[in-house]
Amino acid sequence: MPKRLTLEPHLSCEELEERYRQAKEGIERSQYQILWLLAKDKRTAEVREVTGYSLRWIRVIANRYNRKGEVSVGDGRQHNCGAEPLLDEVQQAQLLQAIATPTTENGLWNGRKVADWMSRVLSVQCRLSEGGNTSSRWSFACECRALSISSKTRKNRKPGKKTARASRAVASAVSSGRDSTLGNG
Repeated sequence: MPKRLTLEPHLSCEELEERYRQAKEGIERSQYQILWLLAKDKRTAEVREVTGYSLRWIRVIANRYNRKGEVSVGDGRQHNCGAEPLLDEVQQAQLLQAIATPTTENGLWNGRKVADWMSRVLSVQCRLSEGGNTSSRWSFACECRALSISSKTRKNRKPGKKTARASRAVASAVSSGRDSTLGNG
């Protein structure tokens, strides 16, 4: 027979029930319910059946409550500020300067090229997602497109080559029943 979870007496059984009934947030309410049921000497299997939480999470919540008390109850995500940025402020400024100039291949900056640049500067292999996250965090997508579509690029475009915008316009006209080739819209 498994050992029962016991709770430290931070709050009485009645106080846990009261906090469970008064909780406004869903996660806080569920965690108080788990603690209240454990304080009522219910088995973890019974608590699992009532709450839908896994045995592992019931143990995690109970252990956290035993260590930290009432402050451990609730949704702690708003207190999580995330990981430190990979680039410090100086490196971020250097990246902004690098992105202001077109790359050697077709002038477009993308997540892969940002990750390669970061790998060179940091002397650590950066994943594509890190470069993409960095570039999207600064909303480079729009800026990079504006930098890459220069008058030189427009002049070198093959005649008759459709752009994405033109393709969408034709598709829209076809789906709406208009014939864009005849000009009757």
